[in-house]
Amino acid sequence: MFYGVLAASGVVLLTDAGHGKPVVECAGPSSVPDGYREDWVWVDTGDQLLHVCDVVPVEGTPEEAALALSRMQFASLPDEYAYEFRALADEWVAGVSYAAGQRVRHAGELYRCLQAHVSQEDWSPGAAPSLWARILPGQEGSGAEVGEWQQPESTNGYSTGDRVTHEGHLWESTADDNVWEPGAVGAPWKDLGPVEGGEA
Repeated sequence: MFYGVLAASGVVLLTDAGHGKPVVECAGPSSVPDGYREDWVWVDTGDQLLHVCDVVPVEGTPEEAALALSRMQFASLPDEYAYEFRALADEWVAGVSYAAGQRVRHAGELYRCLQAHVSQEDWSPGAAPSLWARILPGQEGSGAEVGEWQQPESTNGYSTGDRVTHEGHLWESTADDNVWEPGAVGAPWKDLGPVEGGEA
């Protein structure tokens, strides 16, 4: 066992155990992915000095790398979960080539591209319903965040199984492309009863 003291970014080894702390070399990673490198650092736990390995990106910060990874994972999420993490979506900008199915944020809302196009100022989400469908809370079934009903456009109606709250009740859509208001006569919604703590 070696003993030492922490000095700047390194450790000075001592022969006298009474004046130092045990020095422990931790195992490094078995492999490092492309774009990352090993970064060995000393950590004083109070009782011992640990030599530990961080895996850090070659470029940028660990926080930037974590955000990039989160954005890659966000792209593969179904709409109902993507809505909950909409802050990870890229902001819509003019002059960009968008693919069908790609999601963007615009004016705080999440939109899905309906057909491939190169964006321009007058084709922004919200202004071009033939190009963009707003993703609403509660769409895609009960596994999603259940949000307050919002009037959809013809391109983003609620699907069978989507759940929303409206006027103090929980509703489930019984049809696809449902643009009707829950509770309206003949509207394809099933009333699941009052929302706990809500008003009927």
